Parts: sequence; structure tokens; C-alpha cells
Amino acid sequence: TSSGKWIRKVGCDMAAGTVALSAGTVLQPPHVGILIQIGVNELVVRDLPKVGVLSTGNEILPSHHHPSASGKIPDVNRPILLSTLSSWGNCTPVDLGIETDDDINELTNNLRSAMDRCDVIVTTGGISMGEKDVMEDVFVEQFGATVHFGRIHMKPGKPTTFMTIKVPAIGRRSRTCLIFCLPGNPVSGIVCSHLFVRPCLDMLVKGVDTSTSLHDIVQNATVQEEIVATLTKDVKLDVERPEYRRVSLTYVPGANGGQFLASSTGVQRSSRLMSMNGADGLMLLPKGEPGRKLVAKEGEIYPVMLLGGSVGTVGVMVRDSIHISQSLNSEDKVSVAIVNVVVGDDHGKMLDMVVEAPDTTELSRRAAVALGSDRFNVLATVKVLTCAELMTELASLESDVILVVFAGTPFQENLRYASTVRTFIDKEADAIALQARKGAAEQHPTAALFEFTAGFVHQNQTQCMLLLLPEEGLEGSLQAVRGLLPHALEVGKGASAHHHHHAQNN
Repeated sequence: TSSGKWIRKVGCDMAAGTVALSAGTVLQPPHVGILIQIGVNELVVRDLPKVGVLSTGNEILPSHHHPSASGKIPDVNRPILLSTLSSWGNCTPVDLGIETDDDINELTNNLRSAMDRCDVIVTTGGISMGEKDVMEDVFVEQFGATVHFGRIHMKPGKPTTFMTIKVPAIGRRSRTCLIFCLPGNPVSGIVCSHLFVRPCLDMLVKGVDTSTSLHDIVQNATVQEEIVATLTKDVKLDVERPEYRRVSLTYVPGANGGQFLASSTGVQRSSRLMSMNGADGLMLLPKGEPGRKLVAKEGEIYPVMLLGGSVGTVGVMVRDSIHISQSLNSEDKVSVAIVNVVVGDDHGKMLDMVVEAPDTTELSRRAAVALGSDRFNVLATVKVLTCAELMTELASLESDVILVVFAGTPFQENLRYASTVRTFIDKEADAIALQARKGAAEQHPTAALFEFTAGFVHQNQTQCMLLLLPEEGLEGSLQAVRGLLPHALEVGKGASAHHHHHAQNN
């Protein structure tokens, strides 16, 4: 062998001036080796926050006591949350036991002791609207807590409340204790711990840049990894609140990257722990809208926040989160449905001249990325083979924008379908169609040959925008018109309202 072949040069693994570990890094085993390599024997670290877990309620018995009397139930919340906190690895869990609400003085003294020991306190129960739901009153009246939020518009977990308390410290500045009061139903406690407690603990561990605005601090916070998944069966939507539905996931490989299929874990009562058994994630379903959408249909695609993982695992920033961006101001977002046209004969058989159709999940993902989640919410993709099927779908879809996307369609078929779709349009929007053509041609020059069509359709007492686009150049088309669509919809809806008012006056 040549001399020096197996000798590494000094500095080849890490150039001078390289930042080996950034502030806020959660130390993992490889980091220990890196520190040794660069000669660091001591470093400043932040202690993991101590998180106390407290169950409340006169009906609660310790988990090792089997209820023998009516009206008593075993304490499952505290063991579940202590185990959950341990699995995350971003805190030191502290068991605070069970408290009843009979003696407010005793409850107050025990909470004061807990705040002396803990940085964060998580309670379950006693936070709804009943006579015995006293936790918020105790924290506010006995400790001067500041309530930051409560009564969350979500299912499960509506009563969830977050407070902060200034805790005096002898010989040093007072510190702030964080209080999460979670509902008493066990599923609500689990779901809310993942949605609220875990991101907060990650921020405490990694540190917060206090020189930035509160908005930026929140936007830079990390939530758990997300995917999009396709429903395997219809699910009835709650008409009062958006829902975090527990789902099991199955991955199905495919030519276009495959897809995740999501199946509900059964009855979703917040008391039913079996709905967490086998749950891989929480699927965010929108609030049902009477007269518009009451069912999440089989084949529709929704975001899923994955459960599991520990501190240091890959997550996503709030600013990039799919499920948060869809839940925040979702009523102000432009809803988008996609009809994937794969041209077939009159019997519904795909024509031999048509190339393989794109995967519907992948098509939805591409559209969502091209449009951006800040203004648009891609609801679903359906596949059709004939003009008759297309017209049926167009008449039944409920969304602000309907994208009719053709994959590998022969030119003559494109013209035939475009002519059919025009009969469905009340008022054409040629400017939108022109911009879509230009955008597609920049991405894929041959897309310019496609018969682009755009226009307004009046259905269900409102206006929606219909666009006919090729699959080739799809991203270019959508990026070119995404800034125009919200304004065009506002103009269209205003014109529709004016026309309706004028008709009534006549």
C-alpha cells in the first residue's frame, strides 16, 4: 500500500472556524464524541425543566386500587402523562399525585409546594364548567395566575387552559412557573399534551431568542413531524369544532412515491382510550359546514401530525406546519378541489394512447406546494375517465377553486373536454387562463399547446373558479395564478351578490 493511505490529514473532518455545536443543541451520544475531538472538557448546559403531573377529582383512585364503589374510577391520566413525558426526553417528570377539590386550603398548599419544585405543572381535570371544576379559580385567586388562553376551538380538548405564575425566590429574582390545565378525559389529556405541552418543553430546552418578537418566537417553535394521508372511509365532520382524529397509517408504495392511507381508530369519544390504541397520528379534519361539507370523504387528503419520537428528532417549524396553517384562519383560506382527468372511452376504460396517470396523492401534494399553504387549502383529488363522470363531479364539488388536471391527454381529447367544460362555465376568465398558460410554458414548453380554460361557475349560491390545466407544467401554472385567484374570487363573489340583489329588486 502507498505510504499514508490510511492516515487522515489534520483538520479534514472539521475545518478551522466551523461551529461544532450550536447553542440550543440537545446533546446526543455523537455530540459527546465531537466535544472530545475538539478538546472541550467543560461546557455550560441548561437543566431539563422539571414537569409536575397532578390528577384532580374526588372520583379518582390511585391506579393500583381497583374501584370497588360506584362513582369511582382509576387514575389513568397521571401514569399516561408521566410515561409520555419520559418518552419525549425533554424534561424531568415529577409525580405530584392526586388531589381532591374538597379542601381548597390543602389543595393550595400542595400546589405551592409543587411550584417550588417544578418549572411546569400539568394538571388533569377540574377545568370544565362544573361546580367542582375549581382549578382555574385556585390558580388565579390564590396565586395571581395570568390566564393566557382557555376554551380552545378544537376537538378533543376544548377546556384546555394555559396560565403563568410568578414564583418568588429567596435571594434571587422571581421565576415564572408554567401551568397547563388539561381536561380530565384521558384522550383529551394525551392529545393536548402533544399539541401544547411538548412544543413548549422543546422551546424551554433549546432556548428562546428573546431579542425577536413574540410572533417570530412562536413561528420558529417546533411541532412534530407531519405527513398528508388519504382517508380509507368516509368520516362525519363535527359541525362545531375542527377535530384531531386518531388514525392508524399504512404506507402503500407507488410509482410516484407512494402514499399513506389513514384509517380512523373507531369511536372517538374523549373518554375512550382504545381510540389511542394503534394510533400513529392525529388527522386534522375541518369543522363541518351545513349546506357545504359535512363529510370527509374516502379518498380525500388531510394533514396528519405523527405521534411518537423523542427530543432531537426531526420536526417542523410552526411557520411551515401544514396542519397549523390549515387550522389558523381556515375560513379565510381558498379551498381547492382537484379533478384528475384520465381520458377513457364511453365505457370508462383508459385509452391505450394515454400515458400512466399520476398518483392522486402526489398530484394533491404538488398542487399544495405550488399554491402555498398560507392562502390555499387543497381538499381532495378525484379521478375521472369520461366526460359524463367529469360533469357529475363538477356539479357535486364544493370548493372555491376547482382544478381540472389532464394527464398525457391527446390533443383532440383535450379540445373535446375543454369544449364540454366551457358549457359549465358562466363567465370565462381569459386573463387567468393566459397567465396559467405562460407559467406552464416556462416550466414545460409543450404545455403551451394545451387548451387552457378558466372561468366562474355559479353553484350552491356562490361563485367558484374553474381552471382547466395540463399535468405537465402544473406547478408553473399554479405559481403564475396563485396571486390572482383570491382577488378574482372576491370580485366574482361581489358580482354574484350584486346580480342576486338586482334580480330580487326586479
